[in-house]
Formats: sequence, structure tokens, C-alpha cells
Amino acid sequence: MDREDYPNVIVIMNESWWNTDNIQSDRITFSQDPMEPYKELADRCVTGHLTTAVFGGGTLTPETEFMTGLNAKYYGVYSVYALMEEHRTPSLVDYFNGLDYETVAIHPYYGSFYGRDAAYAAMGFDQIIFEEDMQYRDIYTRYISDESLARQIIATTEEKNGEPTFIWAVSIGNHIRVLDYPAEPVTDYDYPITMTVDGAELSEADYDTVINYVNGIYLANQAFSQLVDYFSEVEQPTVLLMFGDHCPGFSVEALEALELGGEDGEVSESLYTTPVIMWSNYPGEAQPFSGESMYYLPQALIDYAGLPDSDMTRILRYERSYFKTNSPKFVRDAAGEEVYECTEEQIRALNHCKNVQYDILHGEGNDRNVWQPVATGP
Repeated sequence: MDREDYPNVIVIMNESWWNTDNIQSDRITFSQDPMEPYKELADRCVTGHLTTAVFGGGTLTPETEFMTGLNAKYYGVYSVYALMEEHRTPSLVDYFNGLDYETVAIHPYYGSFYGRDAAYAAMGFDQIIFEEDMQYRDIYTRYISDESLARQIIATTEEKNGEPTFIWAVSIGNHIRVLDYPAEPVTDYDYPITMTVDGAELSEADYDTVINYVNGIYLANQAFSQLVDYFSEVEQPTVLLMFGDHCPGFSVEALEALELGGEDGEVSESLYTTPVIMWSNYPGEAQPFSGESMYYLPQALIDYAGLPDSDMTRILRYERSYFKTNSPKFVRDAAGEEVYECTEEQIRALNHCKNVQYDILHGEGNDRNVWQPVATGP
């Protein structure tokens, strides 16, 4: 594939995006299916669910897993971005820079949050857009909306005048409403979906949290649909990917009402899954996602886009041949069966990947670019 044929690659990690079909309680009903726009795209997209290492918070964990291909199970929650202040950790940005893409990071909140300003600069993005740089700043109850983020993505691609562009976007619209923000919260937001509670105990605060989250999920689905609609009419090849970082954080009482957990501390396994959807305006094939660990996702994206391999995509593909899921809570083999004791081959594969990961973060090879694209043609 020549450079002029490279597709735009646009990735959105959507804050607290989760599949509301996981709510099994018949005591709580919605006036409209929050996942409807997602389902309407299903026959045109690659969809499914991923396994995330966190629940209720910890956005930086799935973010660094996707951007580096490293498994957070073996490096801790926040250490990779902290390490970037000391030395440059290889990332997906290196891959796209290696293909001479324009690389852009967009996050409609403060750059200092989670140290993204320093981390994104260290990664080598060509352009970084935080909330003060956003052209579109409509508010969803408290923060800049997903629709505004979608409009910013479109505007950014238009500004690149056909240059192949990689956009990494992290939404904020559906974040739990505890963060500082200069804009006044919208207290009378006209929610498109109403919620009925019958025979369940929900405090006013819990009701407000759940209805806000559910509508945020619906609006995230709508925003992705708007991107698909726009890029369907664009001649330049484009790949869109959206995935959730973690399930929203609900109180114990809300989890009990939603039949997702309770006071005993046991929670539904679905709280450690997030939806994923991938689309392109040119032919591409991929298997639906069925619980893969999140750090495999960049390799799946590159394969779907038809772009060259790298050492890291080969490493991830190798590990995926032994483990579909390897998270702090769940370990499953390549077929998706739960693993209680590893075979010798699995142990060998696991040790290889852990050694590579340690070398990247701490060893002699920490400046080695495992994400450098590998030429596949003559």
C-alpha cells in the first residue's frame, strides 16, 4: 500500500461507554434503547465487547494499554505515563509517525488531567488539542459533549487537506460529574431518554447518576453514527474505531437496583466489559470482538486498516494465539475458555511477552521502537 492509499485512522476512547443491554433488571426501564444507534450500525461494522482491567474509574489504564500495546496487569495503573516524563515509551504514535501520517491527539478537557499534556508531547503527536483549543464546545450536563468532539474530529480531518491522519480522541462528556470545569453545569438538560423505576430503591442522587450515564451512552452512540454518516460521503479512505474505557461507577445501591451487584461485593462480570465498534468506508474484514483484552485492540485495528506490521503487532498476535484475555480478574485461552493452570506453551508465551514488556519499560531496550512499521512489499 502506497502512502497516498493510506486511510485516515480515527480512534475514540469514549468515557464510561458501556453496553446498557447488560442491565437485566425488569424494575428499571427506558423510554428508548440507549444502544439503538449502535445496533443500527451493527450490520455495517465490526462490533462486540472487550475486557477492561478497570471498573468505575481508572481511565488511564485502558488508554495506555491501547496506546502502547502493553498489559497493565504487569506494570500497574499509572506508571507508563509517569515513566514518559523520564524516558520515551514506544507507542502507537511512533507507528503512524513512521508511516508519515499527521498525528493528532484530541481531549476536550484540561491537558494537565492525568498528565496528558506531557505524555502526548513525549509520544510525539504533531498536534495536540485540549479544551481551550476546541472549535466546538457545547456542554452535555457538565463537560464538552461527544457531539462537539465528533465535530472537532471532522474539522481536523478537513484541515489536513487529504493528508493521511491518525486521530486519537479521548472523550469527557460522560465522565462522572466531580471534575472541575469553568462552564456552569446544565441543570435542566433535556434528556432524550427517560427512565422508569418500579419496585427498586434509588435515591435521588443515584437516579440522577443513572439517567445521566444512560443518556450519555445514547449520545455517544449518536455521535459515532454522525461520524459514520459524514465519512461515508468522503472519498478519502477512513477507518473509525470507538471503544469504552470502563463501565460507569455506580453506588452499591444502584448496582443492586440494576441487578449488577450488591452489598456482598460481588459484581457482574459484564462490569469489566466495554463495547467496541469499528467501521471503514472501504472493504475490510475482521472477526467480531468477543472479550479480547484491550491491549490487543491496536493490532486488530492495524490489521483491519490493511496497514503494515510492526514488531509490536507481531508480538500481540503471538500472545493472542495463546490468550484471548489476560487481565487482573480474567484469564482465558485463545478459544475463550477460562484458564486455571497454564500449559508449558502458554507459560513460554507469557514469559516472552512479559520479558519484552519489561525491556520496553525498564531494560536496555527501552529506546527500541517496537512500533516502527515493517515493510511488507518488495
